[in-house]
Amino acid sequence: MTSDPPPNTPRHKVLQLLSFGDHQVANLATEVQARTLGSRLRVPAVDPGRHADREPYYGIPRIHRFPYEGDASLVIWDIGPLRPAGCGATGTPECLGTLTPPIGNVPPREGVDPHDLVIQSEPRIRRQISEFLRIDGKVIDVCGSAPCHAAGWTGP
Repeated sequence: MTSDPPPNTPRHKVLQLLSFGDHQVANLATEVQARTLGSRLRVPAVDPGRHADREPYYGIPRIHRFPYEGDASLVIWDIGPLRPAGCGATGTPECLGTLTPPIGNVPPREGVDPHDLVIQSEPRIRRQISEFLRIDGKVIDVCGSAPCHAAGWTGP
């Protein structure tokens, strides 16, 4: 897709936006795709202890400088953990959040699905997309020194 596109198609650049704990696209599948594409990861990716793996995003090299002009990139967006205890899947503002995704190729089922909520709730992700889609666009860092949070989550 990036370095050897199909005949008669231009070379592509890819911006992968992963909604942490996505209920529709298993995070594991996106991580496999990132490794296949040779994506580079925007860090810090998630809050400490949020990812279930001992070495989160293993094998995905980091982005070291922005704006990033490489062929493929991966940015993680998180609406935070399920809160408060016992909220289940109500989706009300005080119950936003989702569980850490399962280790297998299955999505979480508790909490709020961040799939569309991330882009609907966070103007910074829309700015990031807009800058990437420009002619000669680049990936910009819109989260500073923290993981990218959305839907009112500001971190632990």
